[in-house]
Amino acid sequence: GPAAPRTQWTGEFAPVLVSVPEARQTLRRVLPRLGVGCGELASLTVSELMANAVVHGGGTRPLLLLVAVEANRSVLIAVTDN
Repeated sequence: GPAAPRTQWTGEFAPVLVSVPEARQTLRRVLPRLGVGCGELASLTVSELMANAVVHGGGTRPLLLLVAVEANRSVLIAVTDN
């Protein structure tokens, strides 16, 4: 059948380490608005993804953080330098 609907949020962050805690705090605000709580695993995941993107990306373009909540309430977190 068709894919289940999901709710998502996208934010933009500077590719610098100070963005890591900023992204984590943003996630803590965004997830409840999307209908799920923000647990430690989600916080740790966004921290690791953001830090890896800053350290290994080496670019100057903003980092995009995508947070999506599937119909079954599973959470997808992705970071890209676009």
